[in-house]
Amino acid sequence: MATCNKELIDINQDPNEGAALAPFRIGLQPDYTYAMYNELYPPGYWAGNSSYGAVLMLINTVNVKQTMGFDLTENWAVRAGRQYNVRDMWTHTDCGIAVG
Repeated sequence: MATCNKELIDINQDPNEGAALAPFRIGLQPDYTYAMYNELYPPGYWAGNSSYGAVLMLINTVNVKQTMGFDLTENWAVRAGRQYNVRDMWTHTDCGIAVG
């Protein structure tokens, strides 16, 4: 039997919000565009709302280890002055608090 990631499934199937996560950065260039259209590398930065609060998802879409990050003010789902619990839903660990 395959192992499932219940946390990711809960976000994906959130019955109360119903809106899908949407990309807020697209592309691999420094300005977050593609040098040319590249369907092999989907957007790595996604955001949305859920019953659990704002959801920000970062996905490494390249085949090498990379450092990923962003300024909280880049995203519409984050409100100024609020604190956000950061959780790695892949490893199921709490990573601290971010302030918007």
